[in-house]
Amino acid sequence: MIDMTTAQRDTLERKYTEQAHDPARPATLDAFLDTVKPTFFCDDAVTVNLFGSFWLCIERDGYAHS
Repeated sequence: MIDMTTAQRDTLERKYTEQAHDPARPATLDAFLDTVKPTFFCDDAVTVNLFGSFWLCIERDGYAHS
């Protein structure tokens, strides 16, 4: 798992819960967090792939956008 802020982790936990209906969702929260990727030159934002082709960016303050 990569380093992230508490706000980023909170947002990722919320997004994991929101994906409950998706059969492609990883079985555990830890498995989902292992799919989070760092960004480069983006002020320590992290990214995660949701729903196969949708990438979500989460800023250090927890703000999420595509």
